[in-house]
Amino acid sequence: AVRVWDVRSGDLANVFRRHQSQLGALAISTDQRLVATSDKSGLVLIWDHANSRVVSQFDVDIPTDRVTSLAFTPDGHGVVLGYRTGRIQQRRINDGLHFEIGKCFGAVQSVAVSPNGKELVAAYRSGAVRTWSLRLPSSPNSLVLDAISPVQEWNVGAVDKRLDWCGSSPSGKTMAVFRDRKITFFDVTTGKTTELAIPPETKFGEWDHGMSKQLCAFSPND
Repeated sequence: AVRVWDVRSGDLANVFRRHQSQLGALAISTDQRLVATSDKSGLVLIWDHANSRVVSQFDVDIPTDRVTSLAFTPDGHGVVLGYRTGRIQQRRINDGLHFEIGKCFGAVQSVAVSPNGKELVAAYRSGAVRTWSLRLPSSPNSLVLDAISPVQEWNVGAVDKRLDWCGSSPSGKTMAVFRDRKITFFDVTTGKTTELAIPPETKFGEWDHGMSKQLCAFSPND
């Protein structure tokens, strides 16, 4: 089950019950209207947050693969899926139409789309980071992300040093990844990187690194 809490009151706001196997990824749309979830069986569900109704569902196209990360496009019409095999795929929510964005580097740990819809960033368990330049759809009936080209690649760690989280600033000009208590920022234009170490005394809660995906976010002003 997926449980949603009101952060202001601390009250349980909603429970989504449909998955029959272990959950693997979750994402919330920018307007907080939709929630995407995936499980170990390969089922992906898109929920209407207000009434707990499933508005779209689809299975992974390769039964042996598994979704490891999800992210909504800014307009809420599409969802990006990262897979254990390294594939990145985009699905249109209303009909499930999909296409492959790319495949490389091994298992995908985290994916994110910039708020302006122009950049996609993916972090891999191998320690690699890749960004793509995106073009918004030319018509409402076209795919949410119409054309794609990889623009930058980095490697921020040794093999098997997985990246726990990746994200994009609101402008799409800066990407960031979290690993081993360090946040690495990437300037998409220049490729310049900057590291910010998290002090040892900083605690992330009971699960420490396991909670890191939820504890990293850009401020609205970049």
